[in-house]
Amino acid sequence: MKFTVKFSPIGKRVMENRPRLLLDIAREEGVGLKSLCGGKGKCGKCKVMVNPANELTAVERKLFTQDEIDEGYRLACCTTIREDTQVYVPPSSITEEQKLQIWGKEIEVKPFPSVRKFFLKLAKATLSDTRADFQRIKEELKRKYNVKVESADSKVLDIIGPTLRDSHWSITAIVRGSEIIGVEPGNRTKESLGIAIDLGTSKIAFYLVDLLIGESINIYGITNPQIAYGEDVLSRIHYAGNTKTNLKKLKSEVLKAINLAIKKICRENKVEHRDILEATLVGNTAMHHIFLGLPVKQLGRAPFTMATSEPLEIKASEMGLEISSGGYIYLPSPIAGFVGSDHLAMLIASGIETKEGNLIAIDIGTNTEIALKTKERIISCSCASGPAFEGAHIKHGMRAASGAIERVSINSKSLTINVSTIDDKSPVGICGSGILDAISEMLRVGIIDSAGKINSGYKGVRKIKRGKSLELLLAKGRRREITITQEDVSEIQLAKGAIRTGIEILLEKTGLKAQDIDGVIVAGAFGTYIDPLKAVRIGMFPEIDVGKFTQVGNGAGIGAKAILVSQKLREQANQLAKRVEYLELATHAKFLEHFTRAIRFPKIK
Repeated sequence: MKFTVKFSPIGKRVMENRPRLLLDIAREEGVGLKSLCGGKGKCGKCKVMVNPANELTAVERKLFTQDEIDEGYRLACCTTIREDTQVYVPPSSITEEQKLQIWGKEIEVKPFPSVRKFFLKLAKATLSDTRADFQRIKEELKRKYNVKVESADSKVLDIIGPTLRDSHWSITAIVRGSEIIGVEPGNRTKESLGIAIDLGTSKIAFYLVDLLIGESINIYGITNPQIAYGEDVLSRIHYAGNTKTNLKKLKSEVLKAINLAIKKICRENKVEHRDILEATLVGNTAMHHIFLGLPVKQLGRAPFTMATSEPLEIKASEMGLEISSGGYIYLPSPIAGFVGSDHLAMLIASGIETKEGNLIAIDIGTNTEIALKTKERIISCSCASGPAFEGAHIKHGMRAASGAIERVSINSKSLTINVSTIDDKSPVGICGSGILDAISEMLRVGIIDSAGKINSGYKGVRKIKRGKSLELLLAKGRRREITITQEDVSEIQLAKGAIRTGIEILLEKTGLKAQDIDGVIVAGAFGTYIDPLKAVRIGMFPEIDVGKFTQVGNGAGIGAKAILVSQKLREQANQLAKRVEYLELATHAKFLEHFTRAIRFPKIK
C-alpha cells in the first residue's frame, strides 16, 4: 500500500505506506496546523479540506456548518488517510510560524530532560519535629526517590514555607541537577514545559515543548526586531561594536521581543510563563554574543575570534528571560566566529554524524552555513549569502505570505509566464522560492544569459521607466505590476555565488567531486520551499542528482528542541562541536577565483 498526501498551498508532498491520522502526518512533516487541544478533537482548529473526504465523526458534525461539510472540511485529528489525498490547509488553520517558514521536519528524541518533578507528601512540622522546610524536602527526596539535592534557588526559599502550609504539606519539587529550582502545590508531575528558541538574523522561532513526552505543544515565529539596525550579520556587528550603548540596545530589543512572544504563546495555550522550567537558545555567533551582551567587534575583524566557545547554563532571571524564576537557559557551543550554535543544532537535527557516505548539509539564510561530512571528518564554513533569498534587496521581494508569487514557469515556445501565489491571492510581490524559479526559467528560455544579462527582444522584457536597464514583467497584481529587474538578477547571482563558492572550496579541501556526494540536506527558511532542480540549474548547487536532496525545514529550531528535551543530545552536541573543523573562506587563497566563477550561470545544454 503506497499513497501520496499533498498539502496545499504549502506545497508539501508526502509518501505514506500505511493508514495514518492526518494530524500525525502533518506534525511529522512539519506542516503547521493549529491544534490547541493537542489533537483531542475539542478545539476545531485543525480544520482542513480533504479530497476524498472521510465519513464525518460526531464531533465534526457538531463543529461544521453544512456548507463546510459539503465542501469536504474535516478535522485533521479525526481523519485517517488511506489513499491518495489532496489536503487544502486554509489560512485560518495555518500557524503563524508556517507563514514565517520556521517549521522543521521532526526527529524522534527520547526525553531525558534536565528538569525533573517529584511529588512529595511531607510530615507536618511539630514541636517534636522542627526540621527546616528545605531540610525536610531534601531528606524526603533522598528517601523516596534517591535524589540528592544540595541547594535551592533563592526565590524558592522565599516560597517553600507558604507553599507547604497552604497545600497541606503535599507539594511537587522541581529539581535540576542537585538544585531545587521550584516548588508547586499538590501533584503537578504530569505538567513539565520547556521552550526552545532559534534566534535567527531575520526571524525568531519558538517551540513550546512538553518535556515529559518531547513533543511540541505550539510553534511560533516572529521577525527579529534587530533587523531595523542592519539586515545582515556584519551590519549588526558593526552597529553593536560601535558603542556599549548600541550593544545594550540590540540586546534589549531582542529580549523584549522574546519575552512578549513567550507570553503570547503561553496565553494562547492557557499556561503561565512561569510554568516554563527550562529554555534553550541557538543562533549564529553574533546573535549568541549580542543576546548575552558580549562584545562582538572582534567578530568582524580577522581572525574573527569568539568571546567563548563553551556551552553555557545561566539562570533565566539573570538574563531577564521571563520563565520560571528558578529556571535556566542553556546555550550550546558556537563553533566559530561565523558558524554558530544554530549550525550545531542543525547538524544534530539532521543526524549527519551517524549517516553513511559523503554528505553536504546546507542551512540557507541571511548567513548560510555549509557542512561537508566524509568518513573521517566534518568541515564547516560560512557564506555571506545575504537576505536576497528572503525577499530583501529585490524590487518586489517579500516574505512568504499571502499573495507572494512562490512558483514561476515560462512556456518555451510562447514565452507565456504562469505564476502561482500563496493562498491563490492576487500577486502582491515575490518570495524566495518564486525568485529562484523566475531566474531559473529566464535562464532556461534565454531571457538571461550566463553572465546574468537580461536580453531584449523577448516577450515581457522592457526598459525600466526613466532608466536604461531592463526588466521582465512577471504578473499584474491588483495594486502593481510584479517584475524581475537586472538588479534583482545581480542580487541572486551574488547570493547563489556565495553558496556555491563555499561548497566548491569544501569539496576541494577534501579532494571530492560533486559525483562523490551521496546526499544533500537543505535546511533553513528559504531551503524549505526551493526546487532543487532549479537551484542546480542556476548553479547554486553543483550538478548532483536531485533525488539525493532532502529538505528538512528549520533544522536549527528542531535541533534546539532536541537539545532542550535530552541531556544526552546536549552532550552529543558538545562533542560534535569539538569535532567540527572550521574553514575560513574570507582568507582562502582561491576564494576570489571560485567566487568569480560561481556568480555566473551555467550554460543551458
